[in-house]
Amino acid sequence: MAQIILLCVEYNTCMNFGKKILTLALILIPLAVGVGGQPLADSISHNEAQILLHKARNGGDFSAETKALESILEFSPWRGELWQRLGRLYLDTGQMERAADAFGKAAGLKQLDDQGVIWLADALFNAGRAEEARLLLEKIDTTNLFILSQAAALLRQHHFLDSCSDVIEKALLIEPENENFNFQLGIL
Repeated sequence: MAQIILLCVEYNTCMNFGKKILTLALILIPLAVGVGGQPLADSISHNEAQILLHKARNGGDFSAETKALESILEFSPWRGELWQRLGRLYLDTGQMERAADAFGKAAGLKQLDDQGVIWLADALFNAGRAEEARLLLEKIDTTNLFILSQAAALLRQHHFLDSCSDVIEKALLIEPENENFNFQLGIL
């Protein structure tokens, strides 16, 4: 009987220890996955990149600005305005695929403004992705006549005349008496 009681006590002790280990594992495993699965921002290099970005913008050094933006966006990829600026820098240096990718990230974050849509379409056209660019410009939703004029010019330049007419008609819905858009539509 004494042996049975000792076995029961030993069993209970083992079970209590097992519950403690299980509880500890349930706490530590998600913590370890969270810390180990995400790279932690190196605040020193992030701060250095911010300083470099400021200096590059003030000095007009687009190469340094590009490097600084790339570094900053490694740590804060949710900054759509920086993706748009990086896309513009890539566009200016002829890196069309990278520009389209950067503008696409800004668009995915819903932080691509109307001018950014025009730049994205330009990058797509120059990267050989004309159909994507055409669809993007056809769907442009703005009341800004300057943006609509740029969209029409890009479409006309790449021989999408029906789409160009559609964009001009959108502009004429906003300002029916606009001589420039009426002339363009008449030519088309």
